[in-house]
Amino acid sequence: MNKSLIKDDIKDMNQLELLLNMFYVKDKEVWFRNWEEEMSVLDLVRKIAKSLGIDSHYGLDDETTIEILENDLVQSVDTKYGMIATFYVAMITVAEMREHIKEEE
Repeated sequence: MNKSLIKDDIKDMNQLELLLNMFYVKDKEVWFRNWEEEMSVLDLVRKIAKSLGIDSHYGLDDETTIEILENDLVQSVDTKYGMIATFYVAMITVAEMREHIKEEE
Protein backbone atom coordinates (compact mmCIF):
# COMPACT_ATOMS: atom_id res chain seq x y z
CA MET A 1 0.00 0.00 0.00
CA ASN A 2 1.36 3.40 -1.00
CA LYS A 3 1.15 6.33 1.33
CA SER A 4 -1.12 9.07 -0.01
CA LEU A 5 0.56 12.32 -0.97
CA ILE A 6 -2.68 14.24 -0.78
CA LYS A 7 -3.85 15.38 2.63
CA ASP A 8 -6.75 17.62 3.52
CA ASP A 9 -6.24 18.21 7.23
CA ILE A 10 -3.16 20.26 8.05
CA LYS A 11 -2.93 18.54 11.46
CA ASP A 12 -2.11 15.30 9.61
CA MET A 13 0.74 16.81 7.57
CA ASN A 14 4.46 16.91 8.12
CA GLN A 15 6.62 19.61 6.51
CA LEU A 16 7.00 17.82 3.17
CA GLU A 17 3.29 17.01 3.00
CA LEU A 18 2.43 20.65 3.67
CA LEU A 19 4.63 21.68 0.74
CA LEU A 20 2.76 19.21 -1.49
CA ASN A 21 -0.64 20.38 -0.25
CA MET A 22 -0.07 24.10 0.26
CA PHE A 23 -2.22 25.09 -2.73
CA TYR A 24 -5.53 23.31 -3.19
CA VAL A 25 -9.04 23.70 -4.58
CA LYS A 26 -11.86 24.54 -2.21
CA ASP A 27 -15.33 25.55 -3.37
CA LYS A 28 -14.06 25.83 -6.96
CA GLU A 29 -11.40 28.36 -5.94
CA VAL A 30 -7.69 27.96 -5.34
CA TRP A 31 -6.61 28.34 -1.74
CA PHE A 32 -3.32 28.66 0.14
CA ARG A 33 -2.49 27.30 3.58
CA ASN A 34 0.47 27.07 5.90
CA TRP A 35 0.81 26.31 9.60
CA GLU A 36 -0.55 29.73 10.57
CA GLU A 37 -3.19 30.76 8.06
CA GLU A 38 -5.49 29.77 5.24
CA MET A 39 -6.83 32.08 2.53
CA SER A 40 -7.80 32.25 -1.12
CA VAL A 41 -4.86 32.79 -3.47
CA LEU A 42 -6.42 36.09 -4.48
CA ASP A 43 -6.23 37.23 -0.86
CA LEU A 44 -2.64 35.96 -0.78
CA VAL A 45 -1.88 38.00 -3.92
CA ARG A 46 -3.31 41.09 -2.23
CA LYS A 47 -1.28 40.39 0.92
CA ILE A 48 1.94 40.00 -1.08
CA ALA A 49 1.16 43.14 -3.08
CA LYS A 50 0.60 45.07 0.13
CA SER A 51 3.98 43.93 1.48
CA LEU A 52 5.56 45.17 -1.79
CA GLY A 53 3.75 48.51 -1.59
CA ILE A 54 1.61 47.94 -4.70
CA ASP A 55 -1.70 46.87 -3.18
CA SER A 56 -3.59 49.74 -4.84
CA HIS A 57 -2.86 48.09 -8.22
CA TYR A 58 -5.21 45.17 -7.53
CA GLY A 59 -8.98 45.48 -7.49
CA LEU A 60 -10.99 45.05 -4.37
CA ASP A 61 -13.20 42.38 -5.93
CA ASP A 62 -11.97 39.01 -7.19
CA GLU A 63 -13.08 39.46 -10.80
CA THR A 64 -11.16 42.71 -11.18
CA THR A 65 -8.09 41.23 -9.49
CA ILE A 66 -8.11 38.22 -11.85
CA GLU A 67 -8.44 40.51 -14.87
CA ILE A 68 -5.50 42.62 -13.69
CA LEU A 69 -3.38 39.51 -13.03
CA GLU A 70 -4.12 38.18 -16.52
CA ASN A 71 -3.07 41.50 -18.05
CA ASP A 72 0.07 41.58 -15.90
CA LEU A 73 1.27 38.26 -17.35
CA VAL A 74 2.73 40.18 -20.31
CA GLN A 75 5.00 42.10 -17.95
CA SER A 76 8.53 40.92 -17.28
CA VAL A 77 9.15 38.94 -14.10
CA ASP A 78 11.65 41.70 -13.36
CA THR A 79 8.66 43.85 -12.36
CA LYS A 80 6.64 43.39 -9.20
CA TYR A 81 3.46 43.06 -11.25
CA GLY A 82 4.92 40.44 -13.57
CA MET A 83 6.39 38.52 -10.66
CA ILE A 84 3.05 38.38 -8.82
CA ALA A 85 1.15 37.40 -11.98
CA THR A 86 3.63 34.58 -12.66
CA PHE A 87 3.38 33.39 -9.06
CA TYR A 88 -0.43 33.46 -9.34
CA VAL A 89 -0.34 31.18 -12.40
CA ALA A 90 2.06 28.83 -10.61
CA MET A 91 -0.27 28.62 -7.57
CA ILE A 92 -3.22 27.72 -9.78
CA THR A 93 -1.16 25.14 -11.66
CA VAL A 94 0.01 23.44 -8.46
CA ALA A 95 -3.54 23.29 -7.10
CA GLU A 96 -4.83 21.80 -10.36
CA MET A 97 -2.04 19.21 -10.39
CA ARG A 98 -2.91 18.29 -6.81
CA GLU A 99 -6.53 17.72 -7.84
CA HIS A 100 -5.44 15.40 -10.66
CA ILE A 101 -3.21 13.40 -8.29
CA LYS A 102 -6.08 13.22 -5.80
CA GLU A 103 -8.35 11.73 -8.48
CA GLU A 104 -5.72 9.12 -9.35
CA GLU A 105 -5.07 8.00 -5.76
